[in-house]
Amino acid sequence: MQGLRKNNEAFIPRLRLFAYGQMGMPLAAISLPLYVYLPTFYAETLGLGLATVGLILLIARIWDLLTDPLVGVLSDRVGKKYRRKKWITAGCPVFLVGLILLFVPFKSVGPTYLLFVSLFFYLGVTIVMIPYLAWGAELAKGYHDRSRVTGIRECFVIIGTLLAASVPAIVGNDLRSAMQLLAISISLIFIPSAIVLIIVTEDHNVTKLRKWNLRNSINTIFHNISFRKLLLAYFLNGFANGLPATLFILFVSHKLGAPNAVGYLLLTYFAFGIVGVPVWLALSRRIDKHRAWSTAMILACICFLAVQFLRKGDVNEFALICALTGLCLGADLSLPPSIQADIIAKDHKHTGEDRAGTFFGLWNLATKLALALGVGVAFPLLEWSGFNEKAINQPEVAITMLTILYGGLPILLKVGAIVLVWQYGTQKMR
Repeated sequence: MQGLRKNNEAFIPRLRLFAYGQMGMPLAAISLPLYVYLPTFYAETLGLGLATVGLILLIARIWDLLTDPLVGVLSDRVGKKYRRKKWITAGCPVFLVGLILLFVPFKSVGPTYLLFVSLFFYLGVTIVMIPYLAWGAELAKGYHDRSRVTGIRECFVIIGTLLAASVPAIVGNDLRSAMQLLAISISLIFIPSAIVLIIVTEDHNVTKLRKWNLRNSINTIFHNISFRKLLLAYFLNGFANGLPATLFILFVSHKLGAPNAVGYLLLTYFAFGIVGVPVWLALSRRIDKHRAWSTAMILACICFLAVQFLRKGDVNEFALICALTGLCLGADLSLPPSIQADIIAKDHKHTGEDRAGTFFGLWNLATKLALALGVGVAFPLLEWSGFNEKAINQPEVAITMLTILYGGLPILLKVGAIVLVWQYGTQKMR
C-alpha cells in the first residue's frame, strides 16, 4: 500500500520507487548504442554505407507506427490484473534475442539482415517499454509525486547511458568489440532488473473495462490540446537531440580531430545529465515544469550556437559544451514525461478510463521517429555533401554540413519546441 503524508496525499514507498526506477538502467543502456554506435558500426565497420544504414533504420522506425500504438492499446485493454507485468514478461525474451542478433551480427551481413533484425528488436523494446512507462504514470497520484517517479527513473536512465558511454573507454575505437561487450553487459543487467521490477512493484489492477471504440479513443486523445502541444514539442526536441547523438562520433573524429576523446566526452555529457535531474526538478517546483523545461532548451540552444565556432583541436571547449548540454539533458529526460503523466491523470479524471498505455504508445512513437529522423536525415545529407566516413581528410563543404547538422539545425527545432511549451499551463494538470 502507498503511505500517506500529513496532508493525506498518497506517496510511493521508497523501495517500490527504487524497484520501478532501476529498470530504466538496462532500457536506457540500449539507447546510446542504437543512436550513436549502431549506425556508425553498420555503416563503417560492416561496410553498409551511410545512406543505406540511415534509410534502413528509418524504415525500421516506421514499423513502430503500427506496433507502438497497438501495444499501448492492448496493454490498457487486455487483462484486469497484472496487465503491465504480463506484457513486460512476454516482451523480455524478444528483447534479449533481438539485442544479441543486432549487436553481435555475423562477420558479413547485408541490408536485409539489418532491416529484419531491427524490426524484431524494436518490437521487443516496444512490448517492454510502453507498459513500463504507462506503469510509472499509474504509480503516483500527486502532481509532484509524478516528478518523483520520472525523476528516479531518469536518474537510472542516465546511469545506464553512462555505462554504455564508458564502453569505448574500455575497448578503444573497436566498435565490433564495443557492441559485443554492450550486448553481454545489458543482458546481464536486464534480467535481474526485470525480475526485481515484476516482483516488488505493485501493478495497478482494473476492476472494470469500459467498452472500447478505436475511433472514439483516437478522437478523444487527439482533441486533447495539451497532449497535442506536448507531443509536437517533444518530437521537435527529440529530433534536435537525435541529430547530435547520431553525429557525435563523426563530429568528434572529423570536426575536432580527436577520435580518442569520444568516450571521455560522452561520459562528461551523461555525468552532468545525472546532476541536472534534481536541479531541474527543484526548479520546476519554483517556476513550474513547462517553464523549467523551456529554460533548459534555451540554454541548450546557446550551447549549440557555440558549436559553430569550434575548430580542430578544441576538445576542452567542446567538453564544456558537453557538460552544459548534459545538464540540459536532465530536464529533457525528467520533465516532459512528468508533464505527460499529468495529462494522463487529467484524462482519467475526465473520462474515467485508464489509457496510460495508449498515451505512452503515441509518446514512444514520437520519441523513436524523432531519433530515427536524426539518422535518416543526417546520413544522406552528409553523403550528398561529399563526406566519406573512411577518409581521414574530408572536403570543407562536408565538414560545414556536419557542423550545421550537429549544432545548427537543432537550434531551429528547439526554438519551435520552446514556442509550444512556454505558454503551456501545467498548473491546470494538478
